[in-house]
Amino acid sequence: GEGRLMRLRQMTLNDAAAYRLWGEPETPHMTQVALMRKQLADRDERAFTAVDGRSIVGHGRIRWFDGYEEIGWFVAPSARGHGYGTSIALCLITLCRSEHVVALVSPMNQPSWRIAKRLGFQPCGFDGLGHIVWHLDAREMRNARSLFAVPSDVGAVAR
Repeated sequence: GEGRLMRLRQMTLNDAAAYRLWGEPETPHMTQVALMRKQLADRDERAFTAVDGRSIVGHGRIRWFDGYEEIGWFVAPSARGHGYGTSIALCLITLCRSEHVVALVSPMNQPSWRIAKRLGFQPCGFDGLGHIVWHLDAREMRNARSLFAVPSDVGAVAR
């Protein structure tokens, strides 16, 4: 319902059961576990699971590069249309430490464009795979952060 709290927590391999159902087609369980194990072992990336009550509603990640961070978010198909994408992206922004944040969004993914625009990202070209590169600078980042009072740790964000 409205006013519930969504929070991000560290992703664990126990989340594989929920994640694998979101693939098109559904990902085999061991494949999903292997993908997540690789992601969790990557020292330049932090992966998070988005939870509302007991339900897993999506996931997010932050990847560190030299001079900037890249964020990505995904909302479970059954949880779309309730503001979770914006909440996940906002939580990730509050955890970023550099002055520049980018998000790579497929040209087909209009809901994620809308989230990027709402949070102050500007489109600034394409990457080698045809994703739109959206950029958020430090000033826009402060504006986005002021939208919600988010605890400094990975905490809860009101929707």
